[in-house]
Amino acid sequence: MKNDGGFGWILRGALAAGVLATTLTATVAQADQGPGRGQGNGKGSTIAAERGKPEMPGSASLKGRHAAGGTIRSLDAAKQSFVLTTKHGDLTVATDINTEFKARGEETVTFAKLVKDQRVTVQGSRPNETTLLAKRVIVRSAKDEPAKADKDAKGEAAGRTAITGVISEYVAGKSFKVTPSGGAAVPLTITDKTKTTQKGTAMFGNGQTARVVSTKDASGANVALKIRVPAGSS
Repeated sequence: MKNDGGFGWILRGALAAGVLATTLTATVAQADQGPGRGQGNGKGSTIAAERGKPEMPGSASLKGRHAAGGTIRSLDAAKQSFVLTTKHGDLTVATDINTEFKARGEETVTFAKLVKDQRVTVQGSRPNETTLLAKRVIVRSAKDEPAKADKDAKGEAAGRTAITGVISEYVAGKSFKVTPSGGAAVPLTITDKTKTTQKGTAMFGNGQTARVVSTKDASGANVALKIRVPAGSS
C-alpha cells in the first residue's frame, strides 16, 4: 500500500508538471505574438485611426500647410501680421522684412495696403501649428471689383470724346497735345491704361496725325484712353 501511495504521488506530480509546462508554453507563444494579436486590447482601432484620415481633416490639413488662400479677417499693424480666414479655419500670418508683397496691376505693394476682407494667397514657412511666416503675399481682386470695374467702364463710356488732329509737345509716356483742323490744341495725359495702335510705318510723335478717344479725370484733365496712328487707319 505504501508503494502504491508513492507511485500515485509521483503520477500526480508528473501530471501537474505537464499542465504547468503547457500553460507556460501557451503564455510564451501569446507574448511572442505582440500586443493586439490574438486578443482584443483596444489598441487596434487607435492604430487604424492614426493611419487613416484625421477626425477633423480641415483643421489638421491647415496645420501642415505652407500655402493658403482666404480672406483677411483682421490686421495687427504693430506686429505686421494678420489673421487669414480659410475654408479650413483661421491662420495667423506673420510678415517680416523679407516678405514679398504682390498685387496685379500694382508695382509696389506693402503691408500698409492690406485691408480687412481682402482676398490674399500666402506662401511661407511654419514656425508653429497656428502661424505661417509669409515669404510671399499675393493680393487678389476683391469680390466686388468686377462690378466696380464694369460701373467705371460705363461711366467712362458716357463721358468719352474723340478728337482727330496733329500731335505736338509730345513727352514720352506722360503727355501730348492734339490740334484739330481749325481748332485749338487739346492737352492730353497718358496713363498706364492708355492703349496705342500704330499701323504701317507710322510712329507716334510730333507732326503725326492721330485719332484720340479720351475722358476726363476727377481734376477735369483730359486722359487719353485710345490713340490710333495714323488717324485714318482702321
